[in-house]
Amino acid sequence: MRRLVSALGMIIAIALCANFIANDRPLLMIHRGHIYSPIFQNLSTSDFGLEEDRPITFYDSEQGTLLLQQSILVLHPFIRFGPNTIDISLSAPHPPTDTHWLGTDDHGRDIIVRLLYGLRLSLLFGLSLAALGILIGLSIGGLQGYMGGMVDMIVGRLVELWSSIPSMFLILIIVSLIQPNFWLLLGVCLMFNWVQVAAVTRAEFLRIREQDYVRAAEIMGLSRARIMLKHILPNAVFGILVYFPYLFTNAIIQLTALTFLGFGLPPETASLGDLLNQAKDNLSSPWIGVSAIVTLVIVLTLLMTISEKLRDIYKKSTC
Repeated sequence: MRRLVSALGMIIAIALCANFIANDRPLLMIHRGHIYSPIFQNLSTSDFGLEEDRPITFYDSEQGTLLLQQSILVLHPFIRFGPNTIDISLSAPHPPTDTHWLGTDDHGRDIIVRLLYGLRLSLLFGLSLAALGILIGLSIGGLQGYMGGMVDMIVGRLVELWSSIPSMFLILIIVSLIQPNFWLLLGVCLMFNWVQVAAVTRAEFLRIREQDYVRAAEIMGLSRARIMLKHILPNAVFGILVYFPYLFTNAIIQLTALTFLGFGLPPETASLGDLLNQAKDNLSSPWIGVSAIVTLVIVLTLLMTISEKLRDIYKKSTC
């Protein structure tokens, strides 16, 4: 279990550092006594004392190369390509080379870089969707489980009605009407990703509210909010958090599927779904599909294995 979590944590850490690992801008440079951080700054030629005022491309232009040569110190990223940097010196798509270890896609962009940025996007989307889904499901399910009676019946019927809606079809309809961004897509998917958590939370609260210490707290006159937060939630939270890896996995699959179908983020956005879509359109370039599939398999396998381990631990603790 510890090794699985460590492996997943390492993958997340590498993906979150994608900007510092692969970029078409230097991390740091000292030029004529001035310190610049192009990775964080949108620099133009005027910032370096030149008469012209236009953006600088550091690694694929004579002017950018000259500025780097004139600098006292330059700290380069490990890979000198950004997610949308096009290598015009090679035909696209191009098989793996010494420069592009996993080849390029059908636009001439480095696949390793696209994988790094796409994985970061998927992980951030999955973490956000899973965390917000648990928060919403915890609130609704906890209210049902503790209040019981008419509140449980009314809220339960509404949840059942909402969960009966074919979520993927509704999401496809919504995102086909508007061009979604990260936050809009997150909000649309969040409308349905809390239902299962609510059901589990309700069951946990129903079980725990019958315990003697909860009854004692009610007799002492503690408020319902205090009882739920202080006495019930700490004892129910592990059974709820068991579903976090499952929600995480489901969110990554959702984002990948939507992007693959052309209903996700814009094509220029680096994503695993976009690589799979390119693999479908370029069957004679297997390195594109293999890279995306292997990445997805590794991440999803780790998440599902951790989820199963947590469920086994939870079952043993409740026996």
